[in-house]
Amino acid sequence: MRTAFLFFTLVFTFSVTFAQEESGYGFNKSDFFVSGTMGYNNSKYKGDFGSTEKGHILIIEPEIGFFIHSNIAIGTRLSVLTNTSKNSNNYEIEESGYGVGVFGKYFFTPKKKFSIYAELSAAYRTSEREQKITLSDQIETRKSENKGYNIAISPGMQFFVSKRLALTSRIGSISYNSSDNENTSPNGEKFNSDVKNFSINLGLDNIYFGVLYRF
Repeated sequence: MRTAFLFFTLVFTFSVTFAQEESGYGFNKSDFFVSGTMGYNNSKYKGDFGSTEKGHILIIEPEIGFFIHSNIAIGTRLSVLTNTSKNSNNYEIEESGYGVGVFGKYFFTPKKKFSIYAELSAAYRTSEREQKITLSDQIETRKSENKGYNIAISPGMQFFVSKRLALTSRIGSISYNSSDNENTSPNGEKFNSDVKNFSINLGLDNIYFGVLYRF
């Protein structure tokens, strides 16, 4: 709730400050752009019995887009993910993956320096995950391969620092996720699981920052 309040406060402040249109700034129909955003989350958790867990997730997303209308852009996006987590009780997770997807963005004030937008996106994602648990002198390894898709709605905002270069961000999402997972136990046995969920995440752990260049 506090994150949402902060987001809308920033939106209101920028909207009032940069309410006027300026020649050469913003977007027009048939504009083409390239963009790159990054999301990073660093976490630290302390358990009830003195255990600690540290982890970080890094997601990099380059994209290209084209304005089919003065307010509407469509495009395609690539996602690259790395995830590492370690526990003081000899538990370690490493994950890497990628995704490809498409998006559509609606800009509410495309011809101004500052604009908010709503994005609808769909993506196919695949990842490999490895868990290692140290028990006495043995290390148990569990692996999983995950393939699936997600559909999401996300709010965002953009600010042009020059007539072609803009700072951009995407904050949170409302999403539906579906994945098929192939899991491998320490003794080599394989079993499958199917996971589907609907999630709402508007927290600071799901925020992306980046830059955009308009041609």
